[in-house]
Amino acid sequence: MREIPFELEDGDNAIVYVLKGRATVSADGHDVTVAAEQAVALHGRGTVNLQALDRAQVLVLSGAAIGEPVISAGPFIMKDESQVEDAFAPTALAGWGD
Repeated sequence: MREIPFELEDGDNAIVYVLKGRATVSADGHDVTVAAEQAVALHGRGTVNLQALDRAQVLVLSGAAIGEPVISAGPFIMKDESQVEDAFAPTALAGWGD
């Protein structure tokens, strides 16, 4: 299968999410096999190589680190717990999850 390289700049973060199939993610001398509906997180600088092990669909998200706290709960990702609670409030009032 074809190998696809991409570069991470110093301080960047990346997530490689495999939608379908399987892929190998190689970086910094380590190889990780990622199955469908799984992801691997990367941080740092250097070349990352993606190689499909079979027919695969892969999503790559990368960018500079934001350098701020991140809190996640359910579908919400915020800077602090009070913001997450505020985000959940309308769903509770609407009766979602009942």
